Amino acid sequence: MIFEQYVLTSLEVRKRGSIKSDKDVAKKGAEGAGIVEDRTKAQVEVMDKRVQAKINNVVTKARNYMKSVTVPWSTSRNDQYGSRISNAEYLLAPELLPEYEAQMSEFRQEFEDILEKHLFSQWDRLKAEALSELNGKFQDWFIPVEDLRKCYHWQVWIKPLIDVSGVEDDIRVKASKELVERVASEVKLAQERKISNAVASVADSILSEAQGIIDGLDGYSLTPGDNRKSNTLPKAKGWNRLADTARRAEQWTKALENENLSESAGMIRDLVSELEKLGGGSISDAREALRDDTKRKEVKEKVESIASKARESQANALEDWMN
Repeated sequence: MIFEQYVLTSLEVRKRGSIKSDKDVAKKGAEGAGIVEDRTKAQVEVMDKRVQAKINNVVTKARNYMKSVTVPWSTSRNDQYGSRISNAEYLLAPELLPEYEAQMSEFRQEFEDILEKHLFSQWDRLKAEALSELNGKFQDWFIPVEDLRKCYHWQVWIKPLIDVSGVEDDIRVKASKELVERVASEVKLAQERKISNAVASVADSILSEAQGIIDGLDGYSLTPGDNRKSNTLPKAKGWNRLADTARRAEQWTKALENENLSESAGMIRDLVSELEKLGGGSISDAREALRDDTKRKEVKEKVESIASKARESQANALEDWMN
């Protein structure tokens, strides 16, 4: 199912770093601080860091948008605590492709405009500033502007998602049957791991929002005479973000074939509907009703059940991969 419904995408950006190490600065810093020189190192911003920040910002915006409409397609992944994910490919639904390409084109144009306005056209000025501000050091870093342009690159690519289930019939290498079977097995295992990680990525988004709500419900304490003090009860935007994870789960659950993700999404929908009724049609007004200890405990248990179901989706996906 997944191979019939999705394509792969990625954003490839190349940009020049502007931070350089300097042993002299590290040595003098160590002397000034009275610490051993071997325990220190120093970095210097060769170029105005405000320019670099502008460039980095648009790349970050583009990547965040891409990740908001896709899920990672990778053999390694990050967890809900923010450990780094190592991958370059993401699953994208073809029906989102026109909007996706239009949005990414806007980001590319912004990237190119920033480079032209704040970097390429200002190169001589930036070099002159560095000459005085850096005491004449690192001038060789300021290469000719025509060479500088070659250091920056932006490409969004789309390619088909290939099913490797029959890969053993397409392995061209001349080798023993045992080696061919081993290679085919490794390729298939990597594909299963990618599917498992895609499920886990969607589940992580549910777990993150659910935990934030649980912490808010747990942290609430009544302060007589002041309804604002110690009021950590979740606000409407928190519940809306949880509802968004349900929509995201529903988008992916059919292709990823994970019933627990689907159940998690249904449980979230039911809870949000219940909260809206509790608030007389407004999820914002439900916050007042959650001051009641019994109702708050009841809602918390439902959120915990949602989180538990999301964890089951991860466990099941991992079990499928291991088997």
